Amino acid sequence: MKNEVLSFYRMVWDFLTVYLPKQRGASPNTAKSYKEALNILLIM
Repeated sequence: MKNEVLSFYRMVWDFLTVYLPKQRGASPNTAKSYKEALNILLIM
């Protein structure tokens, strides 16, 4: 289970830090917004 959680975290981190800004050209505000939305989801 722990490996699955770490794997998921790594995929999300790569999506937010590599895919969005470098491959999709998304603005830093977009990545920030996605991070905040995920944090809110995890709190609930």
